[in-house]
Amino acid sequence: MNLRILLAIPDPQTQALFDDCLDAALRLVRHDLAVGRVDSRESLLGRVAAARDDVVFLDWDLAGGTRPDLVRALVCANPQVRTVVLLPSSWRQYSADYLGRGRVQQHPN
Repeated sequence: MNLRILLAIPDPQTQALFDDCLDAALRLVRHDLAVGRVDSRESLLGRVAAARDDVVFLDWDLAGGTRPDLVRALVCANPQVRTVVLLPSSWRQYSADYLGRGRVQQHPN
């Protein structure tokens, strides 16, 4: 199985953390994995619209002040892509909004 993942994470330290997690996961489960990276909203929207990825890991900081609108734009641009939004657990007001669109899993700050 080939899985195409896009990391939409502007912070190099967080990118490195996800790289380590992906490496560890691939040692447990053998899949072909293609990982792309973007660090701007414009690059993210273009890539999602081009349907080049199956799953997007969206860092909350990349979206800036239009966070819920960005998720809606991604779904409109490509309804097939699965988006995992990485947001702090202290921002519960956004969790309810995303819960209506799928699953919500929070991580500590």
